[in-house]
Amino acid sequence: MTDDRIIAAVQRLDPAADLDRDPWSPTARAIHTRATAARRRPPRTRVIGLAAAAALGVGATGAVAAGLFSPDPAALAELDAQDADVAGVHLRGWRGALSTEAVSCVLPDGRTTSTYASDGPRSEPLSVADIVQACTWRVDAVLDADTDPDQAQVCTAELRQDALDERRTTTDDTFLAGSWDDGTPVSPVVLLGGGDCTTQVIAGHLRTTETLSDRDLADINAARALEISFRADGCVDHETALASAEKARAAGGWPIATPTTPAGDGACSSVSFDEWGAIIVEPAPDTGP
Repeated sequence: MTDDRIIAAVQRLDPAADLDRDPWSPTARAIHTRATAARRRPPRTRVIGLAAAAALGVGATGAVAAGLFSPDPAALAELDAQDADVAGVHLRGWRGALSTEAVSCVLPDGRTTSTYASDGPRSEPLSVADIVQACTWRVDAVLDADTDPDQAQVCTAELRQDALDERRTTTDDTFLAGSWDDGTPVSPVVLLGGGDCTTQVIAGHLRTTETLSDRDLADINAARALEISFRADGCVDHETALASAEKARAAGGWPIATPTTPAGDGACSSVSFDEWGAIIVEPAPDTGP
């Protein structure tokens, strides 16, 4: 297993640990050691959890239809088991974050940071309060700021065109359906000092568009249900992975991409959500027996 594959595997196991900053830190090495020592689960062929599929629908615009957040209990149990494999290198009560729980935070002075609204159980839908709390805790602890959650405004966001142009020149994504122009991030942006979402506040690769609505929140939770199913399925045969991705695209309109130079060349593939608003199908790194 090459260094690049090890790094890719570690980053997928714990996206909230900021391992991009130091992929060979003691934490990264410990996570990888525990993960590869865990039992190797055989590929499964389930296309998508029935409960996750029931939470989605295809409307006239192709957007995810608002529905009851009801992730597959078997999928939740599988993710709990995956967490248990690496829990020893985290604080008590930790759980793995989902890409669909990503949140961007903008301070009153314009500084930005990002985090994950992953403190609550995966079995429960995210609320606006959960999203705001993720930002207030993050900026108070890391940026030494004193924020008032009652002043926060939660916004929907779209991809910035200049950020998209840069990504096209710096990554080797190959699109199987759609393109980055179709990218639809579900990640909200929290304006911690309040403000008007329609003024297009910049937060990393995103810019705000409008105030988060109940429908937008339902979209986030529906995407979480899908991602829970993807992660629980883990490494599946490539045709099954494509079928899962296509079903999600039909429900939410997300483009489907695969890395031109994938992290692995194993016999199975994984499906994941990219925080930029795409579904990624990628051959999984071969972690050995």
